[in-house]
Amino acid sequence: MNAGLFTALVVELKIPVKNLNPYEIVEHVIPRYKGIGDYRGHALDEVIEFFENVAVFRIPHDSALPPHDIYRILGFWTLRNRERIILNISDDTLASLEALVLEGATSVPFLNVVESLHAAHWQHAFLEAYRPVERLFAFDYIENLHKELAITVPLLEFVAKIEEVIGWRPKEDDAIERLCALMPDTASKIFERVKLNGGGVADEKMAKWIYKLRNSVVHFRPSTERINLESEHWDEILRATFMLVAAIYAKYDGVLRAA
Repeated sequence: MNAGLFTALVVELKIPVKNLNPYEIVEHVIPRYKGIGDYRGHALDEVIEFFENVAVFRIPHDSALPPHDIYRILGFWTLRNRERIILNISDDTLASLEALVLEGATSVPFLNVVESLHAAHWQHAFLEAYRPVERLFAFDYIENLHKELAITVPLLEFVAKIEEVIGWRPKEDDAIERLCALMPDTASKIFERVKLNGGGVADEKMAKWIYKLRNSVVHFRPSTERINLESEHWDEILRATFMLVAAIYAKYDGVLRAA
C-alpha cells in the first residue's frame, strides 16, 4: 500500500472514516505541518489510521481466476476465508462451490454464488443458487428458432425481446424440467433423496418438486405448500443446485458470452 494507491481507493471506493470525533482529526492531523514552508503532504501512516481497514490483493498473471471477474474472485476469497460464511455449509458443498468458481463457465453469474455464500438463512442461499437457473428458462425453447432463422441478435437479447414485445415466457415448471435433463447424476440423486425427506412422494417428478420448493420459499399464499427441511438437507440442496448451474451454463456458455 502506498499513498497514491490509498488516495485512489478512498476516492473511487468511498472508504469511510472510522467512527471518530471529527475534532480528533482537526486536532491531531491537520496542525502537524502547520507553518512548515516545504510541506508536501502528510505521511500515509499518519492518515490511514483514521479510515476503515483496507486490504489490497494482487492477482498473478498465471491465476486460474480472470482478473476482471471481481465476483468470481470474491467467491474464491470467501471460500478461503470461511469465517465470513454465516451458514454451516458442509465441506463437500464448499468443495463443490470452489470447483465451480475455479472451473465453471465464464458466463456463470458468480454474483449469485457470492450472495449465496453470504446468506444468513438456508432459504435465501437456495434462492440465490436458483436464480441463475431461472435466467435460462426460455433458452431451450428459443435456441432452435434462433438458429433456424439465422438471427444475428445474441440469443440472450432475443429472448429478452420476445418477452418484452409479445409478453411470451415459458411455464416455469415445464422450463425447469427441460433444464433438469442436463443435471449430473450426482445432483439428481441428491435431489431425489432430499425430496423424500422433505415430504415428496417417490413418483413426483424431481423438477416439479424443485419448483415447488422454490415457491415454498418465495410465496406465502394459502395454497402454497410449505416444505420444511433440516439444515443438512438444505446444504445438500444448495450443492445440487449449483451442480445444475454448472451444467447448464457449460452448455450455453458460448451464446451467453456472445451476448
